[in-house]
Amino acid sequence: MSTATSFQDLVRRNIIEYAFFRWESAVILGLTAGGTLLSVYLNAQGIVPSWLWGGSLGFGLLSESLLFYSSITDTDNSRMIIDRLLREQYYPKDLKNQQLQAQIDKAFAYHSRLESRVNRWRDTSLKDHLNETAEQVREWLKTSYTLAQRIDRYLSEYELLQADRVHASQRLKVLERQFQQEKDPGLRKQLEITQGGLQRQVAALDNVDNTMKQAKLQLEHTISAVGTIYSQTLLIEARELDGSRLGRVREEVAGEITQLNDILSAMSDVYQDV
Repeated sequence: MSTATSFQDLVRRNIIEYAFFRWESAVILGLTAGGTLLSVYLNAQGIVPSWLWGGSLGFGLLSESLLFYSSITDTDNSRMIIDRLLREQYYPKDLKNQQLQAQIDKAFAYHSRLESRVNRWRDTSLKDHLNETAEQVREWLKTSYTLAQRIDRYLSEYELLQADRVHASQRLKVLERQFQQEKDPGLRKQLEITQGGLQRQVAALDNVDNTMKQAKLQLEHTISAVGTIYSQTLLIEARELDGSRLGRVREEVAGEITQLNDILSAMSDVYQDV
C-alpha cells in the first residue's frame, strides 16, 4: 500500500462494485428493462396508457437506487468485503501449527474490526490520524504474519533439528575420547577440525532455538498490543482520545515494527548458519 488511505480506497471500490454487480441488482435491472420495453410495446398497441412505461422505468431505477444505498451502508456487507480483502492480502495461507493459527486468527479478528471502524469513521478531524494508524497496523500485522510463518516452518522441522542436536552432542563426546587416545598428529588434526564443525552446528542450533523462543514471545506480545490499539480506537468514538494521543500510538507501533524486523533479520541469519 503506497498511502495511508489506499486500503480503505480499495474497500470502498469493492463495496461499490458489490453494490452494482450483486445478483439482486442484475435481476432488478433485467426486470426494469423488460417491463419498460413491454410497456412501450403494449402502449404502441393501445393496450396500456403511455405513462405506464415511464412508471415502470422509474420504479425500477428507484428500486435499484434503494438496493445500491442499502448495499453501501450495510455494515455486514462491508465487514464481509473487508474480511475477504484482508485474507487475500495479509493472511493468505493457513499455518500448520494450530496454536500459531489461533494467534493469527485473533490478530485477524482485531485487524478486521479496526478496518471496519476506520471504514465507518466520518469525523474528518481525526480521520487522517486514524487512517495513518491503521496503515501502520496493517504493515505491523503483515510482518507479524511473516514471523508466524517462520515460526511455523521451524516447528515443522523441530524434531529433525532436535535430532541433529542430540546426534552432534553425542558425536562430540565420542570424538573427544578419540582425540584423547589418538597419537597420530594427522588424525588428531582431523579430529580437531571435525569437532570444531560439530561445535559450530550445536551452537547454531542453540541460537535457532533461542531466537524462535524470542520470536514466539514477540508474536504473543504483538497480538496483545493490537488488542490494546483496537480498544483505543473505541475511545476515539467516545471522544476520550485525541489526535496527539493517537500520534503517540503510531510511534509505539513504529517501535514494534522495528522490533519485529530485527527478529526477522535474526531469524534469517541463524537459519543460514544451520
